[in-house]
Amino acid sequence: MDKIKIVSVVSNFDVYKTSIQDNKAMNIHQLISYDNREENIGIPKRYNHFIDENKDDCWIIFCHQDFGFNKNPQEILNKLDKNFIYGPVGVMPKKQFLSIIRLKPKFNVIKNKLIGQINQFKKETQKFKKKGCMVASSTVVETLDCCCLIIHSSLLKKHNLKFDEQLSWHLYSEEFSINAKNKHNVLSKVVQFDCFHIGQGDINEDFDTSWDYVLKKHNLKKVIGTCAPAGKV
Repeated sequence: MDKIKIVSVVSNFDVYKTSIQDNKAMNIHQLISYDNREENIGIPKRYNHFIDENKDDCWIIFCHQDFGFNKNPQEILNKLDKNFIYGPVGVMPKKQFLSIIRLKPKFNVIKNKLIGQINQFKKETQKFKKKGCMVASSTVVETLDCCCLIIHSSLLKKHNLKFDEQLSWHLYSEEFSINAKNKHNVLSKVVQFDCFHIGQGDINEDFDTSWDYVLKKHNLKKVIGTCAPAGKV
């Protein structure tokens, strides 16, 4: 049974304490937190620092300060193939019919389908709402959401996988999946966990810049992810 290390970049330790530090499903494992309150260093740089410093053979859970498991993930991780990248939430492209009055339906819109069910907090209602499609077994996806990525240290070492430090806050997890698949044929999979996420991401100017960077780097027409800039899907 491999040990588990949980790595987070923290700007709000009250949130981190509630979601992870005081979470009995998580604090039984080794917690590594990077204090980002004074020096706001990009998440990929923090994650890469951990990758470089880690000497143990272990499962690594890279997760946001406001993400948490409701149940210990150890039992699920023990059964997983170490040659994939995992997460609780990911996306696949989904073709949808558009019905136009008096015209036959056509396949002319592609939207992304959220794979993996998560309890997402809604500010409007101050309650958690289930989001995404529950999976019965590990399911291959195009990319994984940045709220949580799970990778075994042996896979990182085998392919020298790193996060792209040009992407400080957005799309670094999507790019990680894309790069691993394109360069090393390493696929990303969603596994169903009982988990939650409190925060809701913002699409801003930096997101647009990151989007264009990933498109150019991998010669893509679009990024298959949980979010996209307005007018670009």
